[in-house]
Amino acid sequence: MTTQAPQAQLRTLTVGDIAAKLPGATAVFRSFKIDFCCNGDLMLTEAAQKRGIDVEPIEQARPHSTSTRLARRWKWTVHG
Repeated sequence: MTTQAPQAQLRTLTVGDIAAKLPGATAVFRSFKIDFCCNGDLMLTEAAQKRGIDVEPIEQARPHSTSTRLARRWKWTVHG
C-alpha cells in the first residue's frame, strides 16, 4: 500500500476544496493572495503558478491559530 505525503495530498485538491474543508486555510491563502473563491476550481499547484509563486511555501504555512491541533491538521491531512 502506498501513501502520499501530506503535501502531495493537498496538491490533488482544488483551493476551493481546501478552503472549505481545512480550518485556517483561507487565512493562509489570503496571505499568499491565492483566490480561493473565483479561482476555487484550480488545483493548489495551478493557483500557485498563476500567482507566480512556488507551492511549497504555501504547503509549509500554518494557519495563525493558538490551536496546536489545527496546526497539525493543516500539516498532515485534509479530512473530507
